[in-house]
Amino acid sequence: MATSVIRDTNTARFAILAGVIVALISQIVLTLLFTGIAGLALPPATVAPNTFNWSIFMLWALAGVIASGFGGYITGWVLGRASDWDAGMLAFIGWAIAILLVTFFGAIAANSGSNLLRAFVSPAYGYWSADAATAAARRAASIASLASVIALTLGAAAAIAGSIAATDEPAGKRRKR
Repeated sequence: MATSVIRDTNTARFAILAGVIVALISQIVLTLLFTGIAGLALPPATVAPNTFNWSIFMLWALAGVIASGFGGYITGWVLGRASDWDAGMLAFIGWAIAILLVTFFGAIAANSGSNLLRAFVSPAYGYWSADAATAAARRAASIASLASVIALTLGAAAAIAGSIAATDEPAGKRRKR
């Protein structure tokens, strides 16, 4: 196992912060992009408004996984010549902070935000609210929660893989410190 080359904690903190910022901004941009493309490409929904829309959930989850990879890559890139372990762990920490921020703002949006903000932060919001008391809605929410766990796990893996990809650049192309 490689020895740690991160001696400057300010660099590590900046790498995490940069990864979190890139991941969050990428999540917003990709969600808007995917939603816009889907809105133009797909026919209007014909189902009742209180049913779970898996296509939107999949686009939201895909945007999160890709954004996690971008954030992890930036974390690894900022670190430069870090070991895979260091880059992966710092990318994982950045991913966890980003998830906490999304969850925090999602909770605020669920209690006080507009319907658009609720749908943007959490596609499954409507299925945990008081008006979705039917067994089918609860089942859809349960499946969505399990699917979210899978998407979050893929996001963590993408963040770690992105950071390792950034530190695996050939020695001639790495930035000099």
